[in-house]
Amino acid sequence: MLEYLMQPGLNPINTAWKFLSGGGWVFVLIFTLWIGLKGWVYWRQNLWASKQKFVLLAIDIPEEHLQSPMAAENVFATLWGTYSSTNYLDHYWRGKFQLAHSVEIVSIEGYVQFLIHTPESWRDTVESAFYAQFPNCEITEVEDYAQYGPKEFPSETHQMWGTEMMESKSHFYPIRTYRSFEDPIATEQTMTDPVAVLLEVLAKIGPGEQIWIQWVITPLIDSWQKGSKELIDKLAGKKIPPKISLIQRLFNPIIKMFVEFGNTIAVGFGKDGFFGSSESSSSDDPPSMMLYLTPGENMVIKAIQDKVSKAGFATKMRFIYLAEKERYSVPRGVQGVMGYLKQYADLNLNSVRPFSKTMTSADYFFKEYRLNRIRNNLIVAYRNRSQGRGGPGFILNTEELASFWHFPADYVRTPQLKRSSIKAVEPPPTLPVERSVRQITQVPSVVLEHTGEFEGQVEDEHEIDKKPTVTLEGEDSPETRTDSKTGQDKQTRSDEIKREKSISAGPPDNLPVG
Repeated sequence: MLEYLMQPGLNPINTAWKFLSGGGWVFVLIFTLWIGLKGWVYWRQNLWASKQKFVLLAIDIPEEHLQSPMAAENVFATLWGTYSSTNYLDHYWRGKFQLAHSVEIVSIEGYVQFLIHTPESWRDTVESAFYAQFPNCEITEVEDYAQYGPKEFPSETHQMWGTEMMESKSHFYPIRTYRSFEDPIATEQTMTDPVAVLLEVLAKIGPGEQIWIQWVITPLIDSWQKGSKELIDKLAGKKIPPKISLIQRLFNPIIKMFVEFGNTIAVGFGKDGFFGSSESSSSDDPPSMMLYLTPGENMVIKAIQDKVSKAGFATKMRFIYLAEKERYSVPRGVQGVMGYLKQYADLNLNSVRPFSKTMTSADYFFKEYRLNRIRNNLIVAYRNRSQGRGGPGFILNTEELASFWHFPADYVRTPQLKRSSIKAVEPPPTLPVERSVRQITQVPSVVLEHTGEFEGQVEDEHEIDKKPTVTLEGEDSPETRTDSKTGQDKQTRSDEIKREKSISAGPPDNLPVG
């Protein structure tokens, strides 16, 4: 059939028929079934996703808080717990798939807010994660800011610049994390907060301008870490065994059997073997290269090992600058954010950069048409918090995510940043508290005079001059005592106070009994 297909001047219809009748229909059937299965899964997933409800939560923290970015890292570690596996029935029939969170930092005309977009069924988990690390934070459900503004481009009122981000190297190489910003010389703070740069940029935009940044994060199982060992062995100079194909796996046992059989016969004739010794000599192995690695190479290997030791998320990072046409300024709204992202770059490790196929940039032919198509695709993916649209994304672990998205330290002063008004303080010393009734069972007979408002309670001793008076049986009350001598009332009051103080110590000696 191949010879027939290679003949020149063939009729296309006859060629197609010859291909199908000669067994090509099998390939066509397999391809058709594959396309049909993909379409079926896509339809079922869209149907299931349309039934899911999401909430957008605003996270506000007090102006003074002591938590470091490690608290945000613990939050992301808790969010990884929302991972759920699916079986074949869930995938192909119910259309279920792993849902994602979206952590966001936005500035609406200079008003800065930290947000998280999450499925409603996970709301309790998300709130518990934040309250556990930031007990005094405020979590409020808000309207989706991304649903406002122009629906598509070109727009008569607005202009837009945006892009998705990607990593410069393999996702096994980590970016520069918040631990790299710790300053051992500083006295007032222990870290130069990288988020402070972003907050200053976000706070400086004015009316008619908006900046949106989102990280759509999907929890991953630990299988994403498998390729890291091969990379580490390669960097360490270890001998990596060649990859064996399926055909080699099938025929290697047969070849090995013939080699061993030939060597056995050769040994009988006093030779080492027709095919050489079956045992490999260890003397040919190169020495360990770990002793010859530079400090920088050792640091890279350790950084890769540290990254794969923590939970990972499939990440789609998007950035949009949206402004009214008369206020649109790329230097003000874009270059500052790019400078903020550049802080996380490490030439020995990794960095993030714009993904050219999703960036609003075009040259040569049909420039405006292509720009508007990119803008529309990007803003739809942003509003839907899409896991699949756009570029391939990359993988970040919990420490890397916390480096990008964490609450600023208390020494960072951004007036336009929304903060919680809650502040934990000690109760005032004058706060009235309920006191227990004195144990007066040792006193045989005591009468408490009161006004009737707090019956059964003894007032504070500091109020003794104004409040109930303790009177012992057999004596007249102070109101009924009369004496014509000067100073008798004062002496009587002094005797009362002495008797009142003696109650807690025990009954007086001259107490009338019986």
